Amino acid sequence: MNRQAVLDVLNSLEVVDQIGGESPYILFANNEENRMKLNAVGVSDETIRKYGGDDEFVCILALAFHGGYADDYKDGKFVLKHELTEQQIIVTLATKVMGWQRKKDDYVDWWMHEDVFICRVDEWNPLQNIADAWMLVEKFEDSLTLESWEGFICEICSPVCVRAHEKTAQEAICKAALKVIGQDA
Repeated sequence: MNRQAVLDVLNSLEVVDQIGGESPYILFANNEENRMKLNAVGVSDETIRKYGGDDEFVCILALAFHGGYADDYKDGKFVLKHELTEQQIIVTLATKVMGWQRKKDDYVDWWMHEDVFICRVDEWNPLQNIADAWMLVEKFEDSLTLESWEGFICEICSPVCVRAHEKTAQEAICKAALKVIGQDA
């Protein structure tokens, strides 16, 4: 099932009632037209009934999140968070945090900074290597704290404070660095 196709339909449905707060809901009409739109993208009548029963309305909020279709709700729309691959995370950290440029020739790719060779691309992996992750720490200097508690918590305050809690120190450092630049992994 294509989750984005489901979200496109959910986001197109006319909202008939909604409320925020501690018990939020967003309702759409449980009618033949709306069920057909959802069925066309793979949402079964059984799933629709699960979040609306045989009622006249269905809670689009419950369907989107509990049904596993949406990851977030931003600017009045249900959205997916596009998870980066390990390689995409490494490239993002190298280019956007470290400020490196990727150079390549016929045989090898390497990282450069201000025309100075740093290392081969395949030799730098801050997700797996603590020495590489520590290079990220050095970019944030005094604005980074790292604590060990049921894994590792990394907090970076530059310019706002962000926090990441991961299994390893290097993963926590990488995730926090990505959050600083507005990128979730």
